Amino acid sequence: MEDLFEAYALASGAIESLRNEYPLRQELLLEYQNLCLDMQAEVVAFLEGGPTTAKR
Repeated sequence: MEDLFEAYALASGAIESLRNEYPLRQELLLEYQNLCLDMQAEVVAFLEGGPTTAKR
């Protein structure tokens, strides 16, 4: 789980960096946002006692 939190921190940092770029790289930004959403869902599933979908 610690690896997942570290990966989330790195991905969310990348989102912040991408938001400050000009021109905006929308496709890459969306990819990182989706990655963060997937990790959030994995944490929620873990906290609810369900299986996680992937190991990170």
